[in-house]
Amino acid sequence: MSKLASRQVGMFIYLGVFLVIHIDIFSFLALTIFALLIITYILVIQVVLLRLLHGYQTKQEQKFFAVWEERIFNYLEGDEKPQTLIKKIRRGKYIYLLRYLREFFLMLKGDDFAKLSSLINETKLQPFLLSYLQSGSPRKINEAAYFLGLAKSEASKRLLRKKLRSENASVFLSSALALARLNDIDAVFDIFRNARHFKFISKDSLLAILSEYTDDVCKPLFQNLKREKNVLIQSITITLFRHFKFYQAGEMVLKIMVYSPSKDVIIESIKFFSTIELFEASTALRSLITHPKAEIRSEVLKALAVLGDESFEQRIWDRMYDSEYEVQYNAVITLMKIIPGSEEKISRFAYGNLKDRAAAIARMVLSERNIKN
Repeated sequence: MSKLASRQVGMFIYLGVFLVIHIDIFSFLALTIFALLIITYILVIQVVLLRLLHGYQTKQEQKFFAVWEERIFNYLEGDEKPQTLIKKIRRGKYIYLLRYLREFFLMLKGDDFAKLSSLINETKLQPFLLSYLQSGSPRKINEAAYFLGLAKSEASKRLLRKKLRSENASVFLSSALALARLNDIDAVFDIFRNARHFKFISKDSLLAILSEYTDDVCKPLFQNLKREKNVLIQSITITLFRHFKFYQAGEMVLKIMVYSPSKDVIIESIKFFSTIELFEASTALRSLITHPKAEIRSEVLKALAVLGDESFEQRIWDRMYDSEYEVQYNAVITLMKIIPGSEEKISRFAYGNLKDRAAAIARMVLSERNIKN
């Protein structure tokens, strides 16, 4: 074969390969674009349907409220039995009723609350919510747990405890909150244990739940604290003691604080001593006023402002030259609160050292005090 023929054959082969490759690429791109268009179309349809559904449900709720609002008020103010009212409402409308009652549950107390909660605990609303609680839908479970907890439904405790083992964080949280509102003290340690499965559940979230308990929860927590080694549980427990002003824990918390390496445990302990005004804690605070962590030094000064130990005067003056602004600020505040006549001394210091940072902070505190007065 001649060189010219060979070149022509090579060109045809190259052209053929080029066309095959590019046709495949173009086909792939076309299919990809088509698929994206289909997905976009489906998403748009879903959004439209969801909006229509939401609009429909909103209208249905409004219709329900228009019809039943007056009857519900009459029930709350009158002698009608809860079963009589609920019999008039179709099961499909129960959820509308519950959503309407939500604000009442949060506002009413005493006999009014008892009358309201009987709408759930003594009628078909309770098995309705229990069926929601046993469903596979996290949304339904959360909604049921919320209302059963608000109504303090004793019949729901067993199922709620099971839901604490859920791998769904929202189900765990709603079930834990419901149990706390039910004051199910036996469930406290299940809440602690299962909370560890969710790394992103914060201390604040657990405190918001556990503070729903009554102060009866303090005694089992107190017994547990004697052997508890987990610093997060120690910190939460001490914070709850502060919330409930559980004075009996003072001596134990003091021992824990002295030996604890945890900044959080130490700070919560100091706050606890301030709240219950445990003057015996002043001696232990003496060593912490120079703690390496500024947050602890600052919290010690706040506690001393409450406990009022004048023997700390020189140590507090020393903190006015601390490296951290917050510590310096609290040192001035504490001196003015616990040392008689300290305001005059601080004033001389403040205006006699105009270029000193500690003096500048002292002047600011004096100015704030004058404005408040």
